[in-house]
Amino acid sequence: MVKKYLYILPLIILVVTAGYATYIVSTTNIIFGTKHYLGCLFIAISLIGVFIKKSLGVYFTGITLLIGTLNVIAFTPAVEAYSFGFKFNNTSAMSIKIQAFSFLVLLLYLTLNGQFLISKLRKRKQ
Repeated sequence: MVKKYLYILPLIILVVTAGYATYIVSTTNIIFGTKHYLGCLFIAISLIGVFIKKSLGVYFTGITLLIGTLNVIAFTPAVEAYSFGFKFNNTSAMSIKIQAFSFLVLLLYLTLNGQFLISKLRKRKQ
């Protein structure tokens, strides 16, 4: 029975993290930014997708985690992003910011849902 619902574990982690962030914001002087509100919106869309159809929820959760990993949306109260890139003549030529929390949950998501996603891609190719 547990294995049947294991695919939504990354989404459950996001929901718990958003709840924790809301608690921290309500009890401290930390405030939500636009990234946090967008993160809550994307989590809500993913939850609605899970209740409508399993595959829809899996896709929306993956998109949410990918956008979070690229530092567009945030789930944790403090946003920590690591920048990767290169410089040319002391100017930033290209830089990508990655949130570690979102990246780790994305890795868990890919571990749990990788076979499902690959099978859907193979069906689409045929």
